[in-house]
Amino acid sequence: MTFLDPYLERHEEPGWFGRLIVCIYVATALNVGFVLGQTIQEAAEWGCGLALCYYQPSISFYLRLMVFAALFVAALGVFRRTFPRSLFVVGGLSGALGLYALWWLGSYDVFIGHCFSYTDLLNAEVVPHSAYLYQGTWFDVSIALSIFAGLVLAIDRFFTHKPTSSLNSRFEMKHFS
Repeated sequence: MTFLDPYLERHEEPGWFGRLIVCIYVATALNVGFVLGQTIQEAAEWGCGLALCYYQPSISFYLRLMVFAALFVAALGVFRRTFPRSLFVVGGLSGALGLYALWWLGSYDVFIGHCFSYTDLLNAEVVPHSAYLYQGTWFDVSIALSIFAGLVLAIDRFFTHKPTSSLNSRFEMKHFS
């Protein structure tokens, strides 16, 4: 028996849906780590070293970091046994998807703002984008789609799944058997 056993007994074993949410969270963590590594490398090329206070990361890094924080809330909700479990998951996924929607809307404003100028901003190689997501990658697009699928499943489970607590079932087994 390790010192973590009493703590782990209070949390529920995640099912397939919980594993899906945790996989999305890990993918987002890898994405944030990859972008942070690129930012540190670019800062070192400019001669800033590891001090990011002079060479700031792009706006997409901050959005990815906020998505990571929102998915952290959803991942915490997966392991809870009590009622706010589903609210944590739905709230975290909604926040993450809302941040991706804001990112896309901001990208749309940038592209539309330059649409009437003589620059072809969407086809220029100096403006990195994937699926009209400014400074986004296809990995970001796949994370956003998996968050959307997870949110649809979470809302469906929120309204159709009746939560059964192991404490409640122990009570019924003990007193009504």
